[in-house]
Amino acid sequence: MDICSMDMRKTYMEYDQRAPRQKMQVSGGEFDYRYYKNPAPEIDATIVVLAGGTGLAEGFFLLTSEIGKRCSYLCFSYPQMFRDNDGLADGIAELLQKLQIQNAYFLGQSYGGLLSQVIAARHPEVVNGLILSSTASFSTEIGYEGMACITGMISPEKEAKNKRIDKLLPKKLLVPMMKMAFGRYLEDKEQVKKIGEMMDLLKGELSTEGFVLMDTLLGDLRNQFGRYKKEDFDFLAGHVLIIEPEDDTIFTEDIRQALFQYFRDAKVVTSVQGGHLAILTDCDSYLEVVFEFLRGQSVA
Repeated sequence: MDICSMDMRKTYMEYDQRAPRQKMQVSGGEFDYRYYKNPAPEIDATIVVLAGGTGLAEGFFLLTSEIGKRCSYLCFSYPQMFRDNDGLADGIAELLQKLQIQNAYFLGQSYGGLLSQVIAARHPEVVNGLILSSTASFSTEIGYEGMACITGMISPEKEAKNKRIDKLLPKKLLVPMMKMAFGRYLEDKEQVKKIGEMMDLLKGELSTEGFVLMDTLLGDLRNQFGRYKKEDFDFLAGHVLIIEPEDDTIFTEDIRQALFQYFRDAKVVTSVQGGHLAILTDCDSYLEVVFEFLRGQSVA
């Protein structure tokens, strides 16, 4: 799948028809979700896709469209009712239980990778494995550079500043701002153009409230650091895949190394290219790594 040759509108319409949106009430809130249960899966697993700092689940429709060809998937944007990561993790666990989803592997991109670890720590009963993508861990075994990187992202000052900006940003500027943000990570002009087409398609998904929610959830990660030990994740030994492209510069090297060492017997892949957006721009290579991992989990 070459993103530059994709018909974004057609692909999104097919995705929308295959797994129409549904709603599910859980304790404390309501999820607007898409669940595609593959009737004849090549791999008998459900991948739960957790979005990064944009919170934009629909932005992964290229990925989930490809996932649906081989296994099942569940995706959703984060509901406004959940203003902290503990509550959100509890709500997601309840959603999976109500949908009776078995053999769930959480694919967390960036912020989503940290959220998936909160879910695993709080609700190991719903987590069969983790696929951690361009993310970090809650390890405190990092140096000054890594600590400065993490605190710079989730400090109270950063949270307050981001909220001030996002509350003042006119809705008509949300799409141009997103295009600009993605453009900073991409050098290929055709890829920038295609991501822009995607943003135009999804403009109805973007809102000031959504951005402020993500500011809140990112800031709340401050309450997660120091709470967990490596041993809390021992039940996932051999069931964690880490995809950290070598050209992804969002997190410092000591943060990356701490992540690699945090999970016992984790499979680590750094060869996928595309930086922090490899999950979109090199989707084929990315998913081949994911599917190979899942086949090795004896779920095929």
